[in-house]
Amino acid sequence: LLAAMLLAIAIVPPLVMRMSKSILKPLQEIVLSLQTLNAGGYGKDLSPPRYEEFVPIVDEINTLSRKISHTLSDLTVERRRIRYLIDNMTEGMAVLDNAGRILILNRSAASFFGAKGDLVGQDLLCLTRDPKITGAAQLAMREGKASVFDLPATVEKRLLRISVTPVAKEKGMDQSGGIILLITDVTAVRRSEQIRSEFFANASHELKTPLTSIKGFAELMETGIVNDPAQSRRYLELIRQETERMIGLISDILKLSELESRASEIDRRSVSLLMVARKVAESLSVQAQEKQVAVRVEGDDGFLDANPDRMTQLVLNLLDNAVKYNVQGGRADVFVRTENDRVILTVADTGVGIPKEAQERVFERFYRVDKSRSRRLGGTGLGLSIVKHIVGLYKGKIRLRSEPGKGTEITVTLPVGP
Repeated sequence: LLAAMLLAIAIVPPLVMRMSKSILKPLQEIVLSLQTLNAGGYGKDLSPPRYEEFVPIVDEINTLSRKISHTLSDLTVERRRIRYLIDNMTEGMAVLDNAGRILILNRSAASFFGAKGDLVGQDLLCLTRDPKITGAAQLAMREGKASVFDLPATVEKRLLRISVTPVAKEKGMDQSGGIILLITDVTAVRRSEQIRSEFFANASHELKTPLTSIKGFAELMETGIVNDPAQSRRYLELIRQETERMIGLISDILKLSELESRASEIDRRSVSLLMVARKVAESLSVQAQEKQVAVRVEGDDGFLDANPDRMTQLVLNLLDNAVKYNVQGGRADVFVRTENDRVILTVADTGVGIPKEAQERVFERFYRVDKSRSRRLGGTGLGLSIVKHIVGLYKGKIRLRSEPGKGTEITVTLPVGP
């Protein structure tokens, strides 16, 4: 009996150890798998267990791992999509935490401030040291006040609209708030507002001048002071001239307004630019004879797909200037040629010419090189602006070459088709 007991004592422990290892091994595998999940190793299934009792546990772990893997994949795709959208915004955007550190910075914002490198995690001062921006950021962090203001860009000659908005802490969450900077390029908008303001001011002034003259002459005739029939006719002639000048100005303003409101030309047909130029030259023959300016029109047919009235406006404004601002006994040449898929119109004169410093501005509305001469000759200051808009409407190009005292040459290139 004693021998049997001793034998049992000798056999049982190793047997128990082997059984415990056999039972613990799958449990250890499960623990290891859970540790792998905790470390981020999602999507890998556990091997089937030896014991059926562990099958449900392993299946649940595998299901959980696959769900976590799919969820992380979806989140990654969504995060990339959001990042793509943010980076391709024309507006600049920067998101800061409550300590002023950069959390998000898109490409536009970095470009506006001329920033280089990855600034995520850096202080706002690494992006800009402008006191208006940093001051607005501090105000938003301390007092939760939003700010909106305009600011010149760090690079290039642009004007930026800066919006600084505090982000309030959300209830029940750990977020401690922050700041959103939104940067918009408003250069074109402000320029448009300035042009519009200048346009109305100039138009009012240009209309007021002839109206004042008409009113003055009319009052003189109304009082009966002017008894001389010749003087009365002279005043009536001046009233007629000022009225015609005002009608011409209003007509040009309407043309310019109509051109600016158009995105494309709709009434197109085959037009010979040479024939248009010849008709315009004929219509200006009286003015040319008065100044003894020889007008010559040459070239090939220059057929293109365009609106005939629009082409007439284009040539009329160019040739009218070539005659009007020419010297007595001068010359105005119009040449049309077709080159590949383009029609090229050149109008050259032997007139007074345009100074170098004024050549970039002559296409602006109401700009005149010599205001007194332009008004005396009946110019509205809108002719070349109308030309520029017509050329732009047809997606063409315009080039000016001029030298004071020697004349001016303007070349317009237009596509043959739409």
